[in-house]
Amino acid sequence: MVSITSGLEENTSGLEENTSGLEENTSGLEETTSRIEETTSRIEETTSRIEEATLGIEKIKPGHAVMTYDFLYKEGVSAYLAEEWEKCIRYFELSLADWHWWKDNVARCRRTCSKESAKSELFSEKLSEDERFYERAVRNTLCVVNCKKSAFGSRMDRIIEGVMKENFELRKPYDYLQLCYFKMDKLKEAADAAATVLAVEPNHEVMKTNLKYYLAEGNFAASEVNNLELQEYGKEYIKGNVAYNNGDYKATVAHMEKSLALFYDAFEVCHHLCDNPFDQGWFPDFIASLAIGDVKKACEAVETALAVNPNDEVQIRNKQFYVTEEGVKDDYFIPRKNAVAFMKIQEFEEQLMQFIDTSFISVNDDAFLDEDDDDIEKTETETSSEVLSSNSSLLGNKIETTNVILGSHNSLKEDL
Repeated sequence: MVSITSGLEENTSGLEENTSGLEENTSGLEETTSRIEETTSRIEETTSRIEEATLGIEKIKPGHAVMTYDFLYKEGVSAYLAEEWEKCIRYFELSLADWHWWKDNVARCRRTCSKESAKSELFSEKLSEDERFYERAVRNTLCVVNCKKSAFGSRMDRIIEGVMKENFELRKPYDYLQLCYFKMDKLKEAADAAATVLAVEPNHEVMKTNLKYYLAEGNFAASEVNNLELQEYGKEYIKGNVAYNNGDYKATVAHMEKSLALFYDAFEVCHHLCDNPFDQGWFPDFIASLAIGDVKKACEAVETALAVNPNDEVQIRNKQFYVTEEGVKDDYFIPRKNAVAFMKIQEFEEQLMQFIDTSFISVNDDAFLDEDDDDIEKTETETSSEVLSSNSSLLGNKIETTNVILGSHNSLKEDL
């Protein structure tokens, strides 16, 4: 009997130990569960902060140390492919703002330093022209380096792929923007973006079709569509045309004179940026438009227009008319000095480019590359393959942008 009782006590003790062990395990599980819940809570909190930071990206200003125009452009492309239209718009708008900030500061530094080095006292003042040239080049370079250091800070040494700069020069962000605006039912903004692309690519058939569609479906007139990259001289030129059509000739002259001054300034800025040739195709048109109300000024404007384009039949007839006017003298027909200087620069650059094209045709490009250049070239190639065109469908297949825009609609046939 005692043996049975002892066995029961041992079993009871064992059960109590097992129960205690289970309670300890349960307590451990509860602690683990609590830790998992805490970790989950932290992850959700971090995710929330990331989302808040993303949604607050519009607060980022041009010149940000990290959010550079190339980074923002790539984020815009990603948002486009993910069909996140609002983010697409924000990223591309910010990338354009930062691009303009970058170009403005580069031009400012080069322009300022060019003037400073030109007027600085030289050690080589009494030496040969070559020594003076090299000293000015050194002074100019040091000035630009210091200016960029001040303007760009940590961004100064950032390398931007050549293909990315080309995207902005060709206004590729506006190509994406017109699609993203359309998806957000912002047809006026989409039309402005499409017109901005057409300003540099007038033969872009897809963009023409898109713009026609926006004009047909939107509640706005074609005259309300804006080129978002139109420079100040262009705006003044348009104001001058409006004034002329309204018969306000005094305002016409004022706007056209201002347009000319701004044009020369823009040409100088473009010169310092050393990018693509500056397109002054319609330059003679607004010089001739100055011929309003002042015969002497009219003769000067006509002669200036003919100096730029000797075969301009309209200005040839204008000159024939003024020559027969009473009181008109031969010395009235003298082109403006700044226009003549501008033409000489253009002629020199064309001759120099032709010389380079013909003289370097037999030179192997590899002779100019070192090992570091190979790495940069490889990076540019890889990057260019990653940046997709806005003509790609959201499923990844290449399709015409027209199909993305028009869907089941037929293409509009009327001219722009």
